[in-house]
Amino acid sequence: MSILRILFGLLAVFIAFPAFANDIQVGRGVICDTKEQAERYVALFKDNAVEALTRVNAEAKTDHACGVAAIAYLPSQVSTTTRNEKGEAFRVLRILVLGVMTNLGVQQVTPFPQFTILKVEEIAV
Repeated sequence: MSILRILFGLLAVFIAFPAFANDIQVGRGVICDTKEQAERYVALFKDNAVEALTRVNAEAKTDHACGVAAIAYLPSQVSTTTRNEKGEAFRVLRILVLGVMTNLGVQQVTPFPQFTILKVEEIAV
């Protein structure tokens, strides 16, 4: 792969997702292909993540619509805030996946968009 091709690839990523190296985050959690699948996961989630993931994937007719992954990513805009049946609030955040955690560390992948879910800590006033 030529250096010029790599530079153009990185330029495209930073135009689509403007960020600095310190904006890259590493974490483990639920990621989904679409915002609607992530919102559906939140709606179905009670205390059993596997059950909610299984139902979302069954509805999407694929085993890979949503899953749990350890990744390196760039956060983007907040898409929505949604609640589950228990009234817990979650943010559905669009991200750009840059790498996947393996036993050897973070392995770079061709960047691709996903949606992740972050629990909102609410304080009663």
